[in-house]
Amino acid sequence: MGRCCCRLPLILAPTGFTPQSLGVRFGLDVRVRTEVLAVDRTAKRVRVRDLDTGTEYDETYDDLILSTGLRPSCRRRRACTGH
Repeated sequence: MGRCCCRLPLILAPTGFTPQSLGVRFGLDVRVRTEVLAVDRTAKRVRVRDLDTGTEYDETYDDLILSTGLRPSCRRRRACTGH
């Protein structure tokens, strides 16, 4: 695992994992093509919209990882390491 200038860990970029393989390898419930509309940290619940169907639903969580789907770009920063 490396780190970029923003100090976020870079785990997925060089590994080639797919959402399905992440679920199998690490026991994660990976959701793609979804939008989180609200996060209730006290109740540990998120309001989610499926972008393919438009369906909205509530989902509870133990631990939550918010992934924006962006790729890190550190070409212009010298301090960037770990790629």
